[in-house]
Amino acid sequence: MSNTGQRPDSRRHFEPDQTAPPVSIYVLTCPETGEIRYVGKANDPAARLKSHLRDARRRSTPVYCWIRSLAERGLAPKMSVLCLVPADEWEVAERRTIAACRRQGCRLLNLAEGGDQPSQTKAQRAGAGRRAAKAVHSDPLRKRIWELKKGLGSFLKFAKDEGRHDSYERIASKLRIVAAKRPDLFGEWATL
Repeated sequence: MSNTGQRPDSRRHFEPDQTAPPVSIYVLTCPETGEIRYVGKANDPAARLKSHLRDARRRSTPVYCWIRSLAERGLAPKMSVLCLVPADEWEVAERRTIAACRRQGCRLLNLAEGGDQPSQTKAQRAGAGRRAAKAVHSDPLRKRIWELKKGLGSFLKFAKDEGRHDSYERIASKLRIVAAKRPDLFGEWATL
């Protein structure tokens, strides 16, 4: 500090948020070999593992393809929390962990180098969105399912926001049943 009481670079200094709960840096490992395949961060590791398993049904990134291939054999990845870090330091910790695993020869499925960076450019994401929309709207059945999901989602949000818990729970329970019968079409409703 200079004698003026300001930092020499004159930028404001913000204290880290000491009230935020720590963040977990975790790895997903192969249940057969123990090999580390993915590094991530989670506020709630158990919920994050559930979301990985759910998202594997509809996403096609390398980690989700790997999880799907395990599921086809009745297996699931193992999650291990490596460390807890302050909420404002998770990006650095995740990057360091990914870099360390790669130096050790781990065949990671992470697309990004860690932190809060996207795995695709804006142009790539826009192109993927256009292709997905075209695929949905070119098939009458997929388009109708998309319209139904959109309408149901809006209704569920309205019911929840307006405190209509009976209506919300009645519809949500029916959607969970449908999700169990057809996870390929309605898997995202399984956790309502």
